[in-house]
Amino acid sequence: MGYEKFEREFPCPCGQGFQVAEWEEHDTWVSGNEGASYRLKCPHCAERLVHFNRWGEQSWVVKQDKEKIDGLEARIRQMEAKVEKLIRELVARHEQPWVDYINRLPNRTAKKSALGAGRGFLKRAVDPAFVEAEARAIIKSDPKWVYEALKLHDTEIDDLSATLQALQQEKRELENSINKIPIPDKRFGFKPFPLPTP
Repeated sequence: MGYEKFEREFPCPCGQGFQVAEWEEHDTWVSGNEGASYRLKCPHCAERLVHFNRWGEQSWVVKQDKEKIDGLEARIRQMEAKVEKLIRELVARHEQPWVDYINRLPNRTAKKSALGAGRGFLKRAVDPAFVEAEARAIIKSDPKWVYEALKLHDTEIDDLSATLQALQQEKRELENSINKIPIPDKRFGFKPFPLPTP
């Protein structure tokens, strides 16, 4: 058992150079197209286009469009970290009310649902200490779940969350609007697509 390296060239979408697929194949199974890396060997496109992967759909996009998306992604990650930190701090102050809320629920099924617990919970939930430990654990592992379940509100968190949603929407709209040139399948190639206008 081992891997073998492969390389295949396809015409560049502009017709003046090549796009090169490189990948490794295991000697007992075939890898999918997502296992390949691509680069442009083209004087016209190598500086203008960059690789873009969205939900497994690979394409070439204009470098400036990718930079805009990368900038939005960085802002989104930064905002997500801020929101998570604030939620974690807020929820930590509500640990005992959360435990009390779980303990007040009428039965084990309601507690399982409120905690988002998995299989095996109902059997072990006959022990109140187990239920309390699970309730306290979820504060640390998923504070957003607790924030929403307790219907907590904090103006700063709400404002940041609204900004975060707006950024995510802006990124989705940008990703949908940019011109994408499909990348060829490493084995079967592709049909030519028009280049984006500069």
